[in-house]
Amino acid sequence: MNQIKIKIITSFILAICLMSCSLIESITPQQMGAGLSLAVSTGLQLGVKDVAKRAVIAQYVYNYAGGLRTVTGSPTPEQLAGYLVQFIPANVATQYPELGTLVVPLIIAAYNRVYTKNKDHADVLYAYLSAAALGLEDAAAKFLAAPTPAPTPAPTPAT
Repeated sequence: MNQIKIKIITSFILAICLMSCSLIESITPQQMGAGLSLAVSTGLQLGVKDVAKRAVIAQYVYNYAGGLRTVTGSPTPEQLAGYLVQFIPANVATQYPELGTLVVPLIIAAYNRVYTKNKDHADVLYAYLSAAALGLEDAAAKFLAAPTPAPTPAPTPAT
């Protein structure tokens, strides 16, 4: 049941992202990073109700961010997807399928949008991938930073 819910949410987020991206002639790296941050954080918020599990998944989202920064050349979206899979151990991917059903498709959808136009410009693609990495880190940080409760003030002595 949870897998179906995640796929529905992912499909919904992808549809919104792709519709909004198709309305924009060109997209900057910063816009792509911000959009990816919003899509991933929304997907995690709506698709993963268990706070502890969401935090674990968010930590692995950081792995993807680091992986994006190591990409060289101009990989196709399919090659990038295969590359991203390598950053998460198989047993973790099995335990947390949201990584493969939510996070990777969002990264690939965003990358696919800029790849077609820039496939011959590795430096431009790297700028987009770096911005995507920042977006992933931003999305993950929302679930890793636990708010610290305010300290309880000491009672004032009666006079």
